[in-house]
Amino acid sequence: MKKICSCVVLIAAMFPAFVFAGTTLAKLAEKNKGKSLAIVSLSASNYENALGNWNSFETRNLMGGELTNMLAYTENLFAADWKIKRASDFVSFPAFQYLAGQVLPEAALPVLNGSIMPLLGRKRKHMVKAAIDRDKLLELQSLIGADFMMVIYSEWTFVTGRWAKVSKPYTKNVVRIYNAKGKSVYSGRFDHQSRKVVGYKGRLSVNDESIKNWVNSYYDGIEVLFEKGRK
Repeated sequence: MKKICSCVVLIAAMFPAFVFAGTTLAKLAEKNKGKSLAIVSLSASNYENALGNWNSFETRNLMGGELTNMLAYTENLFAADWKIKRASDFVSFPAFQYLAGQVLPEAALPVLNGSIMPLLGRKRKHMVKAAIDRDKLLELQSLIGADFMMVIYSEWTFVTGRWAKVSKPYTKNVVRIYNAKGKSVYSGRFDHQSRKVVGYKGRLSVNDESIKNWVNSYYDGIEVLFEKGRK
């Protein structure tokens, strides 16, 4: 565990919190007023198994519910700029489920109307980069009919201080948007550290009390990306 803690501290120190390429979400929305957007994938994972209890039955059920809440929150947030095609309207379609990609045990996924919102990438690196193959994107567009499709990935871990050995939730939040032709038109990332202390010397577990701190860190991160570039 000490190895993981030092690694996480180093990651937080080395990489900038804000990374995005090209346009901002605000500018993209401004250029495409009246267009539709569908979130086709939302996932979270446990960085290097840093968080205990992640794969327990209780935590898996808990994560499914929280990811569903995160999806609804994000759809409502982006509804201010876009005509949102709700995931609840298409996730249970057999044709959508057929497009499911690699099954990754460490991935937490939303559950809508009894159907899991699957990963759509072929490999783990696709999940981490919020990436989907163009051919599959074209199939999604034909099925859903959205002008733009969004993929979101949130990686969960923690940061432990060098002197005060308290641990705080840390999320890496990645957003990518594709147009109807399967071209990536936006890529953004915001890493966010919560101020809430949830452990000591890296001894952290995800449970019904602590999970809200990572969820709120995701909310803060996605809101920063959403607000970037607005007047």
